[in-house]
Amino acid sequence: MEQHLHDEPARYHLLSKEEIADPYRVLDTVFDLAHLPDLRLLVWEWLKTTMAGGFQEETSPIEKRNILSVYEQVQRLIEAADILHQRTIHLRKDTAQREDHPF
Repeated sequence: MEQHLHDEPARYHLLSKEEIADPYRVLDTVFDLAHLPDLRLLVWEWLKTTMAGGFQEETSPIEKRNILSVYEQVQRLIEAADILHQRTIHLRKDTAQREDHPF
């Protein structure tokens, strides 16, 4: 069964209606919060902390908030990326159909 964005509004439960309509807003929001090098560092800290198993003992409250914030933003990025991916799939299908049936 083919899925369409307008058929499953609950699929994107972390994004606002405006962000679903324009997923690039999510990118703007994330990169307004932190620049790429800072995000990379935060993701590294997240990985290192979780892999070492010291989240509760060795992580300060501020670091915990930062790690959780990165997790939430990654989830939002995943939803935005899925929207863009679905739109690309539909665009490619439409383009292929027009090429197959030009008139």
